[in-house]
Amino acid sequence: AVASYSLELFAVDHGAQPLAGTLAVAIAITDVNDNYPIIRSGDSLMVLESVPIGTIVHTVLASDADVGDYAALRFFFSSPNLTEFTMDNAFSVNSATGAITLLTPLDYEQGAREFVLNVVVVDNYETSNA
Repeated sequence: AVASYSLELFAVDHGAQPLAGTLAVAIAITDVNDNYPIIRSGDSLMVLESVPIGTIVHTVLASDADVGDYAALRFFFSSPNLTEFTMDNAFSVNSATGAITLLTPLDYEQGAREFVLNVVVVDNYETSNA
């Protein structure tokens, strides 16, 4: 796509001695926020209970076809389920990178055996759910 155009306007009058003038015109095309974020990783995964706290267990991959500030993405969990372990205390998501990190030890025998983590990705206008 063309991001800018350069034009030169030329005008001539019809006088006995024609006079002329030129004007250079530059037109810059700017982006608008017209694309939704696209999530490329809506995966299911398994995590061993022996994984150390602080381990990145998954990274949500997303992109936005816009440019500049409109393409900047933020990641966060949607409202957690009210269970013994919730997304808020077992996992965190890095708002800039989408990396999901383990915050608490996992115990297969005594804790939750399955977590459903709903990650929301937003740009400076639109939202998309994973």
